[in-house]
Amino acid sequence: GFIFFLGLLMASQILAFNFGANFTTGGRVTLFIFTYPLIVPLIAPLFIKEEKYTKKTIIGAFIAFTGLIVALRGNLGSSGASTLKGDLIELSSGIILSILIVYNKRLTTFINRWKIMFWQSIIAVPLFFLSGFFFEDLDLKAVKIDAWAAVSIQAIIISVFAFLSWQYMISRHNSSKVSVFFFATPLLGMVIGALLLGESFDIGLLAGCVFVGGGIYFINKN
Repeated sequence: GFIFFLGLLMASQILAFNFGANFTTGGRVTLFIFTYPLIVPLIAPLFIKEEKYTKKTIIGAFIAFTGLIVALRGNLGSSGASTLKGDLIELSSGIILSILIVYNKRLTTFINRWKIMFWQSIIAVPLFFLSGFFFEDLDLKAVKIDAWAAVSIQAIIISVFAFLSWQYMISRHNSSKVSVFFFATPLLGMVIGALLLGESFDIGLLAGCVFVGGGIYFINKN
């Protein structure tokens, strides 16, 4: 029952993330989904007795979140259309992800972390296939070799290395301190885009990196 609920949370979070992206801008998607490192420190102490509310954690999370807003400030426009529906769906996805992280951390106190990862995937993957069957046009013949290569790389690198690494970290360390590192994800994406794709690299991005790095350092310093 515990693992089934975890798999259901995982599927719901990813489905909400993808569905909400149809109704808002890319910048706003990034902003709302990455509210979760800010939410985790607020809810973790309610369910995990080892984690406590600390001023350092809350202040550091807000510093890092401010950096994210600074970096994304030019991408938060709605292009003349209301993005409220998409924003709310993406915010709900971020909240579900926060709950997923805290619940996962709690389960690792009495269930082997690798069993959690395995059975969570066993439950979530069929739900993704069912969702694709009901809500998408599945035409495997139209999928080209580059798409299969991209999916394969994502499966190997993200599903194996990233998720297993995450499961290992969350089982051994404070969930709030681990989660705050994910504020760096969208900034690293923009930096890589600037370096490899020639995308713009402005002072706002640099300032955002400084804020995020400062928030992470503030939380994790002794």
